[in-house]
Amino acid sequence: MDQGPVVIGGVGGSGTRLFAALLDGLGFYLGDDLNAAHDNLWFTLLFKRRELWPANAHQDELTECARIFRALMIDGSLPDDVNPDQIRLLARDARPQHPSEWLADRAESILTLNKPSRAGRWGFKEPNSYIFLPALAEALGSLKYIHVMRHGVDMAFSKNQNQLEFWGSQVLGRPVDRNSPSDSLAYWCAVHRRIEQLGAQLGERFLLLNYDEFCRSPAEPLADFKGFLEIDDTSTLDQLLTSHIRPRSLDRRKGRDLSAFSAADLDYVESLGFEI
Repeated sequence: MDQGPVVIGGVGGSGTRLFAALLDGLGFYLGDDLNAAHDNLWFTLLFKRRELWPANAHQDELTECARIFRALMIDGSLPDDVNPDQIRLLARDARPQHPSEWLADRAESILTLNKPSRAGRWGFKEPNSYIFLPALAEALGSLKYIHVMRHGVDMAFSKNQNQLEFWGSQVLGRPVDRNSPSDSLAYWCAVHRRIEQLGAQLGERFLLLNYDEFCRSPAEPLADFKGFLEIDDTSTLDQLLTSHIRPRSLDRRKGRDLSAFSAADLDYVESLGFEI
């Protein structure tokens, strides 16, 4: 049986790109259809669909999507029993944030893939993967999941609110405004409360990485990362990190009015070790 993937996810803008770049530099296969941020766009086509929420109500379809995705990553082609029209159908209609032409390019990448089966370590980064984590963990065997987290209040003031816009109403069960920092923080809190529960269920197959902490003092979180991946040779990682530019957006919340935020949400952020 092949070794399960290492999956990287997080609320958009959390720093997942860095850890995907590290996996790539360590020789993990991340897929053939990637964007500049190392997102696996096969996953995006197959999974990033609002109609699949709530995930626990679509277990059969998610399991099938995971089977197709695993075949692309491990076998190097679409499973023989999958009708190509099934893939084309996923690209027929535009989705929020993804026009039909873009989706069609992803489908074409899948349908034209024809590579030898591969062995070795593999994984993928797609920030939205946490949405479907229970189904992925069940379908992909010995999957390990890394969730990258940044200060929720800083992220509430970020311009990157794509996940709030795409999943916010589903996750929070109410309308949301992508321009509302309070809605952004409410979403961040809901996501991380759920992630805490899922992480407890996954146990040693789960790693929560604080990106802010990593940028300020990388030694301890880097050690956790290496231990999670069971990597003994640190020289490659050290070399990769020398080219990493730390973000300029740390402490974005400083000097901002926080009165619009829910006290419960601010308390939850603080409970995770962040300074308000």
